[in-house]
Amino acid sequence: VQVWDTAGQERFRKFFSVVEHSYRNVHAVVFVYDVTKMTSFTNLKTWIEECNGHAVPPLVPRVLVGNKCDLKDLIQVPSSMALKFADAHNMLLFETSAKDPKESQNVDAIFMCL
Repeated sequence: VQVWDTAGQERFRKFFSVVEHSYRNVHAVVFVYDVTKMTSFTNLKTWIEECNGHAVPPLVPRVLVGNKCDLKDLIQVPSSMALKFADAHNMLLFETSAKDPKESQNVDAIFMCL
């Protein structure tokens, strides 16, 4: 398994070979946003367009992941909004935390589901 994590950084888009390589022969796409930052969520549209622009076949599974769900007091993206977005783009939704052991079991579930 190879996981390409660009952390949403625009600089990776400038390197055409990196972008092309990351979409070649892809078997799944995991879109991750930060539940504590609405801009992270709204930027998903751009990443989905980029994915579609690189001719990733529609049968390739795509999953939406909201990270940092342990920071309950800082959440800006409600689960209901994320679920509506996921449904509109034919994706499963997972909410998780990479840091909180009580929430991190969903990380395993994401890859098991794929």
